[in-house]
Amino acid sequence: MSLLAALPAAAQSGSRPSTTQGFFPAPDDVAAPPEDARRTESGLAWRLLGEPAERENRPGLLDMVDVRYTGWATDGRLFDTTERDRKPRRLPVSGFIAGFEEAVLLLSEGESGRFWVPPELAYPKSALDKPQGMLVFDVTLVEIIRGPERPASLEPPEDAKRLDSGLAWVVLREGDPGGQPPGDEATVLVEYSSWSRSGDLYDSTKHRGEPRALTMDQMIEGLRRSFKTMVPGERRLVWIPPELATFSGQAAFEDTVVFDLELLSYMLPPVAPANISSIPDDAERSETGLAWKVTKAGTGTVRPAPGDRVKILYALWAQNQLFDSSYAHASPGTFTLDDRMPEGFNEGLFGMVAGERRFFWIPEELAYRGQKDRPPGLLVFEIELLSIESGGVGEAAETPLNAMPDE
Repeated sequence: MSLLAALPAAAQSGSRPSTTQGFFPAPDDVAAPPEDARRTESGLAWRLLGEPAERENRPGLLDMVDVRYTGWATDGRLFDTTERDRKPRRLPVSGFIAGFEEAVLLLSEGESGRFWVPPELAYPKSALDKPQGMLVFDVTLVEIIRGPERPASLEPPEDAKRLDSGLAWVVLREGDPGGQPPGDEATVLVEYSSWSRSGDLYDSTKHRGEPRALTMDQMIEGLRRSFKTMVPGERRLVWIPPELATFSGQAAFEDTVVFDLELLSYMLPPVAPANISSIPDDAERSETGLAWKVTKAGTGTVRPAPGDRVKILYALWAQNQLFDSSYAHASPGTFTLDDRMPEGFNEGLFGMVAGERRFFWIPEELAYRGQKDRPPGLLVFEIELLSIESGGVGEAAETPLNAMPDE
């Protein structure tokens, strides 16, 4: 029986009452399920709280869920609740104790229920720091984050491509015909799910809700070899033997691991300009002191205005070293041009059009001006403007650039 550390992480052994007990009183029927409660074959008792969902939309074992819950022992003692944080908790369905897992699978998205979990579906006696006996949960299923679809077969087919190393794969979707594979210096942006040969899900970007950026030295050897023969847009089902499932010489998996891989894109490290400590003599300058060089002409005709959102590829050098870049995230950054951004950053973008690339030298009086935890002195940016979205001043800036002001 699996135990989820976060559920209930706050539970303690003994009879000491919770300090928040008064805020989350136990229901009147906490001691035992009422006669009209539904019962499953496993012994779980439950009833809906409120109206049923308009349409059935239940999670599966491979999904993640956002849930609100409160748990009590049958004597009314509170042992855990998400309501302390006043927000749902995101958890894997298959990571719960058996009774809670079954409870979540009974709910449709948006529904709430009360569940009486018998001891055999709760915590084993060996879990000394967990509450024992029957447990009672009020659960609301807020949202389902769908997991990956398990491959039809977890064994390589006869027509799979194979190498002497034991690496095998089948191409599920061809990539860019003119694309080139990433090299050792690349950061790749990928979607992936990984499985054991028996069908257990190890990990998936589907649960994260977004792709993952990885450098070639952040992955097991079998993945590195796979990506070095893929092109952007390509998707493969890959079988990696344990001999190639190593990281820094250590075994990461004891048996063959199956990956569903999609290479979305990759980026190469930025190359610093010759002048990163001072403004070059041949740079163009504005009256404010901002300096720049155009390294690629743009194709657009519209320039950003205050409050617009811009999508850019960027690199930032400060104090003669690379401080941050979209290379580190393997994807562009999106920013709102408002007073939360350095003055010189905004001024520079206001002069660009889509498709244009420039180096900027931003003097300190147009940069962070001594702000805490921000780089002092001259800032050097390389920026390629990808797109402009009109917006009002004050919209939130999505800032993966860690040098930029926090919201």
